[in-house]
Amino acid sequence: MDRRMDRHIDRRVDRSMDRRTFHSRLLSLGTLAAAGTLLGPPATATAEPRPREVLSPPAGPSRRTVVEYDLPPAEETHEIVKMPDRPMALVSQMSNSRLVKLGLDPRTEQVTAVKAFPLGPSDAMLHGLAVSSRHPGRIWATHEGADRLLLVDPRADSFEAAPRIEREIAVPGGGRGPHYVNEYGDVLWVTLKGSDQVLALDHTRPERHRLFDAKPHPIFAARHPVSGDF
Repeated sequence: MDRRMDRHIDRRVDRSMDRRTFHSRLLSLGTLAAAGTLLGPPATATAEPRPREVLSPPAGPSRRTVVEYDLPPAEETHEIVKMPDRPMALVSQMSNSRLVKLGLDPRTEQVTAVKAFPLGPSDAMLHGLAVSSRHPGRIWATHEGADRLLLVDPRADSFEAAPRIEREIAVPGGGRGPHYVNEYGDVLWVTLKGSDQVLALDHTRPERHRLFDAKPHPIFAARHPVSGDF
């Protein structure tokens, strides 16, 4: 095992974070300055409250509009990402492992077309989605039921073209149930609901990875925008 992990690692991940408190309650898993700092001996860090900016309420009443669009039938619809510089968004449907393409109006970004495509076996439980910066035009995805990380070409230039899985990475070390995934440089951070862990993995050299014990069923992991802590 490569021992170049950052010194400050918190082995705790708070599962009580939900979508409302996600950005305001980040616990530290350590600062990752570069892919080269991925691995090393464990240490301990203490999560401290982050100061939050207090915003004044807007003058006058605010008006917001919610528009609903029908998606192909599925019991569980999960993540959504917008493809950079393309009039397309992608949605994962976990119950049947389908990736849904949403064609968008280039000016208004309203949904103009919807089509679902199978992505792997129907019982693989397609879940997490993240746009890749290291692989432009590609996304990372998780097969929660198959314990796989996927690099996918959604073929965003053609609405009718079926997405292609270009690469699969097995979750290492007995980790199970990859849920959330995101890319930070050469490193993927993945929450593992099935084994109650968080995985940091160098996607250029998957043998370089670390598994962190977490509280039951961790949902998200994120990097603090100022400190760089996870």
